[in-house]
Amino acid sequence: MMEILWQDLRYGWRTLRRSPAFTIVAVLTLAIGIGANAAIFSVVNAVLLRPLPFPDSRRIVWIWETDENRNVHRGTASPAEFLDWRDRNHVFEELSAWRQLFFTVTGHHEAEQFWGAQVSGNFFRLFRVRPALGRDFLSEEEQPGQERVVILSYGLWQQRYGGDRNVLGASITLDGKPYTVIGVLPRGFSLFGTSRQFDLWVPFAFNRAQLNREDHELIVFARLRDDVGTPQAQAEMATILAELKKEYPKVDQNNGILVTGFHDDIVSDKRPALLILLAAVAFVLLICCANVANLTLARGTAREREIALRAALGANRNRVLRQLLTESMLLALIGGILGVFVAFGGLHLLRTLLLLDLRDEQLCHRSCKLILSSDMIVQFLIDASELLLGKSSCLCPLLYSHRVVFEAFAIPFIGINATLFFLFSNLPLILQNRRAGDLVRETCH
Repeated sequence: MMEILWQDLRYGWRTLRRSPAFTIVAVLTLAIGIGANAAIFSVVNAVLLRPLPFPDSRRIVWIWETDENRNVHRGTASPAEFLDWRDRNHVFEELSAWRQLFFTVTGHHEAEQFWGAQVSGNFFRLFRVRPALGRDFLSEEEQPGQERVVILSYGLWQQRYGGDRNVLGASITLDGKPYTVIGVLPRGFSLFGTSRQFDLWVPFAFNRAQLNREDHELIVFARLRDDVGTPQAQAEMATILAELKKEYPKVDQNNGILVTGFHDDIVSDKRPALLILLAAVAFVLLICCANVANLTLARGTAREREIALRAALGANRNRVLRQLLTESMLLALIGGILGVFVAFGGLHLLRTLLLLDLRDEQLCHRSCKLILSSDMIVQFLIDASELLLGKSSCLCPLLYSHRVVFEAFAIPFIGINATLFFLFSNLPLILQNRRAGDLVRETCH
C-alpha cells in the first residue's frame, strides 16, 4: 500500500512539474485563500472569542459613572464613591480600584522612569493572579502609613534587578520615598495587554476622613458572584447610587452608573469591523474554491485523453480516482504550506494596522500576541480548507472524463463544495472556542 502511495506521489509530482503555469497559479490561489482566512480568523479568535487570560474572566466587570447631560458614558469614580460601593454591594465577590501612575526609580542603578499603577489591596485577588515570587498585598496595607510596599513586574525584575531573588524585602526608592519590595508578578501578566506595561504596583492608602467625592480618578473593577449576572449587578448598583444621592445632595444628581463586562467593553468597538473583515475573506475563499475548480476543469480537457488511455489499459475507476486524489492533495499541501507563510505575513501587517489604529489603552494588545501563537482551531481551519479545495480539484477531471456524469453532477458538486468551504471557514465562530479556559495558565499560577 505504501509503495502504491509513493508511486502516486512521484507521478503526481512529475505531472505538476510538467504543467508549471497551472501549478503556480493553483498554488498561489490556494495560498492566498488559506492564508488570508487563517490570518483574519486568528485576529477574530484572539480578540472576540478568547476570554481574557484570567480564571473565570467573563465574570470580571467594569463599573463606570455616566452623565448623559455631559455625554459621559465611561466616567471614573471618586475614592469615597468606590469605598461606598465596596461596602454596600452584595453582588460582587471582589471590588477593586485602579489608576495609573508614573514613577521615578532611584538607587542601586541610574534613575529610571516607569509606568506603574496604584490599586486597592484586593486587586490581584479579584483577577486571581498570584505573584510568581513573594506575596500579594494585605488588606491592612490600604491604611495610611502601611502603604509603602511595592510589587514588581516580571520584566522590571529581570531588567533592573537581574532576576535576583534577594530583591524581596529590599528597599527601593520611588519618587524619593522608600518602598519595600514584597513580590514579583508572573511572566506575561498584563492587565490590558497594551504596549504600555505597568512595572510597579503600589496600594492605595484610603483616609476616609479626607476623601473628596468630587475627585474622580479611579477605574473600578469587580468580580461578579457565581449566582449573579450583569443585569442584577446593574440594578443593585443603581439602587446604591440612588441612596448616595439622597445622603449627599450636593453631589451631582445627574450621574448614572453602568456595569459592563471587561472583555465585552474592550472589544465592543472592534467587533463590527472584524466581523465584516471575516465575512470578506470568507467570500475570498469561495472565489478561490471556484477558481481552483475552473482551473482543474480546464486542465481536465487536456487530460481527458490520458485518463481514457489509462482506462483502456486496464486501470479501473478507483485507481484513477486515487491517483487524481493524490495529485490534488499534493497540490493542496504545497498551497497550504505557502498559505502558512502568507498568514504569518498578513498577521504582522494586521498587527501593525491594529497598533496604528487602536491606540486606546483598553485595546487588548493580547490579541496581537495570540495571533502569532499556534492554535488548534486555526490549524483545523487550514486543514479543512486544504481538504475541501483538494477534493474539488481531484474529482473534476474524473467527472469531466465521464460527460454524462459531469453534466449531471459537476456544477452541483462545485456549489456544494463552495458552500461547505464557507461553512468550514466560519465553523469556529459558531462552535465557540473550546480551549477558552486553558489560556495562559502560568499567568494565574
